[in-house]
Amino acid sequence: MGIETGKILDSAFSSSSHARESTIASKARIRSETDGWCPLNIVSSTTYEYIQIDLVNLTVITLIELQGRFTLTPNEQFADAFRIEYRRYNEQKWIKYKDFSGRYMLNGNSNSYIPAMRNILPSIIARQIRIIPIVTGPLSRHICMRLELYGCSYRDGLISYSMPQGDKRGFDSQFFDETYDGQNDNGALTDGLGQLTDGIIGHDDYRSMDNSQGIGQTGYDWIGWKRKSPFVSSINLIFHFDSIRNFTSIHIHTSNLYTRDIYLFHSITITNCQKRSTRYNHQIYSIISNDYINTSARFIHVAFADRKTSIISNCLNVILTYNNRSKWILISEVQFDSVPIDRNIPQLITLKDVYYRQPGVVDVDISNVHLWHWIMFGSSLILLFIASLVYTYIRWSQTYDQGSKFYSVANNLKIGSTYRAISPMGSCISPSNTSCLSSNSNNDIRHNLIISASNSSRSMNNSDFSATTMSTIYQSSSIDPYLTATSIDTSNLIFFSAERSGVSHSIEEKLVEIKKRICT
Repeated sequence: MGIETGKILDSAFSSSSHARESTIASKARIRSETDGWCPLNIVSSTTYEYIQIDLVNLTVITLIELQGRFTLTPNEQFADAFRIEYRRYNEQKWIKYKDFSGRYMLNGNSNSYIPAMRNILPSIIARQIRIIPIVTGPLSRHICMRLELYGCSYRDGLISYSMPQGDKRGFDSQFFDETYDGQNDNGALTDGLGQLTDGIIGHDDYRSMDNSQGIGQTGYDWIGWKRKSPFVSSINLIFHFDSIRNFTSIHIHTSNLYTRDIYLFHSITITNCQKRSTRYNHQIYSIISNDYINTSARFIHVAFADRKTSIISNCLNVILTYNNRSKWILISEVQFDSVPIDRNIPQLITLKDVYYRQPGVVDVDISNVHLWHWIMFGSSLILLFIASLVYTYIRWSQTYDQGSKFYSVANNLKIGSTYRAISPMGSCISPSNTSCLSSNSNNDIRHNLIISASNSSRSMNNSDFSATTMSTIYQSSSIDPYLTATSIDTSNLIFFSAERSGVSHSIEEKLVEIKKRICT
């Protein structure tokens, strides 16, 4: 990065102390013929001596190379371990670096003349960095240090993001931001960076051991939030930048492992962090197309329509909404396309309304989308219930009309007749009398009916009937069931008799009328 070559100026170096003028911080350039930086005091595992380098701009640091001071004396001057502290702006507290395993102390040199290259994983995004030498042995000693940093300029300009801490799934998977370097206040992460900006993207299946970065924890590369209730519809992320920038797009790497209830987020909303309303304070809202076929993880790219439409701000509020089917949202990386604005402009967002779909959480306002889904579902149930009531009423009305027609037909049979109950059938049966009932010719029902009319009736004694005769009457196939009736008392039989003159003719007309009604 320029320590060895001199690209980083001497003025960028400072230290807690130095032993003499020839060992000041700017002498710590690796492979130089100088002694390097040598602190005044002896170093142990508890001392706090440091060399500080100002990188001017935000820089991604991925490697560090260390070397001690070469000497022919037995007392070699090198640090066998070291720690790192860094910060991204002057007002920020110094952050203690830890690797993927959570270790703060890293391995240093094993001698004073061979350089040692050490990986910085996860990488550091910083503007200022401190190297703190450590001697782990039982004896403290004087040390000297030469070094070089490796990395690149961090062009996104992101200095921190804030969001809820991720959730745990089952016994072996937790989607936490393990490398987050800011504050964690009861699950609320603020003023730090972590796995969303480490350049490492998650695999298609979070259960793959390739995700574990060698620490044996599945799902390590993913940060995920569980939808704890249907009323939780969004996740909110806030991104702070080092300067006012002109944003043109955002890229979010997300999981779509729908076989495990993990879906692409339904939509994304991008607004300014400013809470006060202005005529420029609008929002960009994009709906993400569903994918129920491919389970591969992918980047969701949201361009702000065209290059003429952009967001100008130093703070963005990004809101991700849950898919209706989704129980989880998993993301592993967030990137922005932006350029810093050199001219002095207010810190208010200036953007145009943009709404579009692309193949490609929500706050209270966006949660109304899911609220309408529940309202529509409840309305559908109510309409279905009303329809079932209407159908039941129509069926009941049809049944009632048919019953009324039947009772009307039965009532028409009673025209011009009166009823008289005869004695119980038991008294009619006599072993000595086998002809207690006589019939007219041709077995015509109009003459076979045993009817007692009001003005002309035949009185019959119980002794005039026998079991054989009654059996003959009941087995007659010519008797129309519409003209036979029994009383509620099952021990009495009601017989009808029509007059031979006008009554018979009246019944015949009624029968014709009744048959017409039945047919219709």
